[in-house]
Amino acid sequence: MFADAMHRRPCTTVAHAVALLVVVACGGGGDPVAPPAPPTGALPTGYTAYVTGIPNATTTPASGVYLAGGGTDDATGMTWLLTQGGIAGSRAGQPVYGDVVVLRTSGSDGYNRFLEQLGANSVATFVITSIDGANSDSVAAAIARAEVIFVAGGDQSTYVNLWSGTRLQRAVNTRIAQGYPIGGTSAGLNVLAPYIYSAQLTSTTSAVALANPYDPSITFATNLFEVPLLRDLMTEPHFVARDRMGRFYTFLVRLQADDAARAPRGLAVDEGSGVGIAATRRATVFGGWCVPAVAAVAVEEHAPGTAHLPRHDRDAGAGGQHLRCRLMDRPRPRVHRHGNSRRSHVIDRGDVLNAIGGTVGGRS
Repeated sequence: MFADAMHRRPCTTVAHAVALLVVVACGGGGDPVAPPAPPTGALPTGYTAYVTGIPNATTTPASGVYLAGGGTDDATGMTWLLTQGGIAGSRAGQPVYGDVVVLRTSGSDGYNRFLEQLGANSVATFVITSIDGANSDSVAAAIARAEVIFVAGGDQSTYVNLWSGTRLQRAVNTRIAQGYPIGGTSAGLNVLAPYIYSAQLTSTTSAVALANPYDPSITFATNLFEVPLLRDLMTEPHFVARDRMGRFYTFLVRLQADDAARAPRGLAVDEGSGVGIAATRRATVFGGWCVPAVAAVAVEEHAPGTAHLPRHDRDAGAGGQHLRCRLMDRPRPRVHRHGNSRRSHVIDRGDVLNAIGGTVGGRS
């Protein structure tokens, strides 16, 4: 599921842009290619470690979260994440950022050289293959001294199954609470928000989800990590590239219909793109000069003229029921140029919240 993609598609239209989707309901990444380094961790502990550099940085972090949609990583967006972790010094006139920990359950050291070239002081990638690995002293200690944490792409079901209730989970949440930034791509993006599509059986599609909102392929988990800036959100990567509009709306309607969430919102990002949200709740969109789309959805039992998800059998013998949703037109947020760059633009989170009836500084 969510295999890492190694290609970049040009951003030529809004439909193939960073798809920043803000959804209201009433009521997974590409690694840079790099030669593998020899593992330095002990395999019997349930993890393999790949370490580049010496983790000895000291910085003053600015907090924040970086949400990448999978595919090829945007270097400008990843540099934004490093900047949020603080600057430790300089080398050859370029800033040296803090120490980075990359977490994953498959793959190897694809991010080490990439992040080092962007200015990371050190990069330690931990490939966690068991719950014992997630409870390792070495893993917890590395997270506790990291200035930046990044969750790579892969299979989010393994993140939920192997990391929940472990020292890894507690160490990451402690570091976030201390004001250090976190980011994720593809499956790593999925698990940053409190409402998680966990894909325990297989990765569903829009066609399957719309045909049966209670298909066994639709499974949820909650609160693997505690990121205050993402409160009440569900996230979705590979949004346009894998045609995920239908399934994403289905997920949000399901959460509401099952009383699993109250007014959940969604944020979807396409491949090769990213959204950096600072502690001020100001969001910068990276990966293409395209305007994000803003939409809203509301669940209604009986509303004339509404679209609805098809009838399904929620329980054996049940007569089936409809999950209804209504798409509402809302103003688009103001979009501002980010300096003279055509590589990113800035959206005020207050504008996004106002577009769906929220307030500046409200829950995000």
